[in-house]
Amino acid sequence: MTKIEEKIIRILLVLLILLSLYFSYNIWLDPSGKEVSETPESTMVADKTPASDIFLPMDLISHQNGELFWVRGENLVSIFQEKLNHAKFGDLRVLVEGNEQDYLKELNRKNAFELLYEGNYLLSEYIKTFDLELNTGSSEMSHFPFRRVLVDYDGGVILFANDQKNQIYEATISMNYNELLKKLKEKDVHFQKVSINHDVLKNRYYIDEPITMKKYSYILASQPYTNFRDAFFTHPGDVTTNEETKDLIYTGDNNETMTIEEVSGSLRYRGTVERDSDKSSNIYNQSFPYVSRLGGVFSGIRYFNTSGEHTVIYRTFIEGFPVFSELSKGKVEVSATNISGTETNITVETSVDTIQVPIPADAEVTLPPTSEVVDSLINYGADLKKVDSIVVGYSWTSLNVKQVVDLMPTWFVHYDGKWLPYEELLNRLSEEGSEG
Repeated sequence: MTKIEEKIIRILLVLLILLSLYFSYNIWLDPSGKEVSETPESTMVADKTPASDIFLPMDLISHQNGELFWVRGENLVSIFQEKLNHAKFGDLRVLVEGNEQDYLKELNRKNAFELLYEGNYLLSEYIKTFDLELNTGSSEMSHFPFRRVLVDYDGGVILFANDQKNQIYEATISMNYNELLKKLKEKDVHFQKVSINHDVLKNRYYIDEPITMKKYSYILASQPYTNFRDAFFTHPGDVTTNEETKDLIYTGDNNETMTIEEVSGSLRYRGTVERDSDKSSNIYNQSFPYVSRLGGVFSGIRYFNTSGEHTVIYRTFIEGFPVFSELSKGKVEVSATNISGTETNITVETSVDTIQVPIPADAEVTLPPTSEVVDSLINYGADLKKVDSIVVGYSWTSLNVKQVVDLMPTWFVHYDGKWLPYEELLNRLSEEGSEG
C-alpha cells in the first residue's frame, strides 16, 4: 500500500468517525451531554448473550502422541465444546485428591484434548450452561471448582481438574472423536508447542515458541446510558436522574443507583436481587444476568476469572484473546455479596466506552515464549510468589484520534493481585530496583 493510499484511508476513516459521532449525538444526547431518552426498553439490551457464549473456555490444548500443542483457529474452542455437549457420560468419581505428583501424572495423557479456563468455574454451572447429561452424584461434586476439562481419547474418560487444590474428578465418556481429529488437520489451524511442570507456575502451560499475532484498531463508541439503565435496573421505566451534579446519577427502586463519571465514562451500579429459593445461588449465576443483558452493547464479552470469593470479571475477547485496559474499558466486573441471604447485594463496574468497528490492518507483532517472560521477571527481581498467572492478550491503547483504539498484542502478568502488561511490570520492577 502506498503512502497516498494510506492517507486516503485515514481521511475516510476520520470522516466516518465524525459522521458516526454526529448521528450518535443527535440520537442519544441533548446539548448538555446528558441522557434524555426514557424509552422503557432498549433494542440494544434486548439482544441477550447466552451463557454458552459467555462461559466458553478460553484455550484449547491438544495431546498428540505425548506431545503438547496450543491450538489456534477460528471458533475451534466453540466447536470442541459443542461436540462435548452431545457426549454421554458415566458416573463421576474422585481420581486425585490433593497430591501434586499424582495430579500432574494424570494430566499427562498421550492422546487427548483440553479446554482451559483462566479462572475456576463451578461444575454445576458448567453442566447447566452446556446442558450436559452428567450426574455429579453429590452436592460436594456439584460445587467442585475446576479450571480445565480434559478428554482422553484412548482411555475414554473426561477429567475436571482444579490446579490450586490438585484435585481431579473423572467420568467415562462416549463421543465421536473423528470429526474433531479431522478439524485439527485443516489448513487454517495453527499449532504451537507447550510444556508444563516448570519451576514457576508449575500447573500452567508454557508456550515454547514465539507467538505471532495481528494488531487491531477499532472505532470507539460511547454507548447510550439507557442501555445500561435497561440492563441493570429492576424497573427501568421508573428510574429518575439527577443532572445537577457533575456526574450523572440514576436512581431506581430498592435503593438501586447507577453513577456515570462524565470525563472517564466509568460506570458503577449498585442494587439488590432476591434469592430464588429453588435455585442454588453462586457468584456465576448471580452475576450472569447483568452481563447477558449487555449483549447488544459489548461484543465478544466472556467470563475471564474471579477476584476473591465475591467478584467475577468478564472481558471483551478479540480473536479468542482477552482485552485489558485502564478504567474498566472493555470489562464488566460484578460483585455479589450476601449470596446465602434472602437478598444478594450486587455491584457492577464497567465503562460506557466500547470498541465497535474493526479497521483493516496487516501489522503483526511477535511475542517471546513464556520462558523468556519468566526469565525477564527473574532478572528484574520479581517476587515469584506474587506471580499467579501469565496470559497473552490485547492491550487497549487510545490514539491521538480520540475515537480510535489500538489493540496491541502483549503478555500480561497477574502480579501481586493486579494484571499488568509485561513491559510495564518490568519498568516498575526496574524503578523499584533503582530506588532500593
